[in-house]
Amino acid sequence: MGLHKFLPKMFYSSVFFVCLLLVNLSAQDILLSGHVFTGLSSNGVLMPVEGAQVGIALDSIPEGTIAFSDEEGYYELPFEWTWNGPIPISCQADGYEFYYSVFIPNSDTTIPELEYDIYLTPMYNDVMTVL
Repeated sequence: MGLHKFLPKMFYSSVFFVCLLLVNLSAQDILLSGHVFTGLSSNGVLMPVEGAQVGIALDSIPEGTIAFSDEEGYYELPFEWTWNGPIPISCQADGYEFYYSVFIPNSDTTIPELEYDIYLTPMYNDVMTVL
């Protein structure tokens, strides 16, 4: 009497479990690295930005998945990715405009390390000078 009601629940539970397993198997650990720069110095070399916060701008990435650039502007950001589309990247630093871009990895590659450099624009404050 109750067996015909129990079997569909067991079937759907099994299918749900297998789907969750396959989704997690398709995710891959990715290491996004690069430099955060701004403008050129007097000798024509890009100037690094220290302490810039780089993050993946997705709700599916766990909170706190951010990295900070070092004194040379270098950052490394590890995260899991399912290779199902572009990667939205955000960057912010004191004195610079907020940066947001979409990085589209090459679909032919399976390399878990990607390089992406970020160029920040200085924030200009329009301050009226009183003489």
